Amino acid sequence: MKSKRWLHLLAAIALAFAPAGLLRPQTAAAAGISWPAGQVLPSFSSPAGTLDVMDVTTEYKYEAEGSQVAHRTGHPDGNGWQAQTSIDAPDDFLVYGPYATDIPTGPNIAFYDLSIDNNTANNSVMVTVDVRDNTTGTVLATRDITRQ
Repeated sequence: MKSKRWLHLLAAIALAFAPAGLLRPQTAAAAGISWPAGQVLPSFSSPAGTLDVMDVTTEYKYEAEGSQVAHRTGHPDGNGWQAQTSIDAPDDFLVYGPYATDIPTGPNIAFYDLSIDNNTANNSVMVTVDVRDNTTGTVLATRDITRQ
């Protein structure tokens, strides 16, 4: 008796969705794609001989331990450049540079990795990051980073 009810239910679902074409794959609207009836997955044409989109992003990466940046305080710690209270001179440049002249003009973005090992004390400014024009020395942008 239960199996007969399931058959009726499945038949009702099929009748409801059949006009909308939801029980069979739709024909592909995108160029280069075909989806024949009875085929589980679509077929794709061969890639074009030329690319439509190209990513020409160039990344400029400078490591703190590398020769392209300079330091007035701190010391290498094996995984970056470290400054420690009572060991390294305070209030001086931890890292400065590189003074690269080969980065093209445009909407460039700089990323920094910075760790502060004691973030439970006060919320004082720990680091000020600034970006300067290499030719004029003009500060273009600045940001304070607090302990917390």
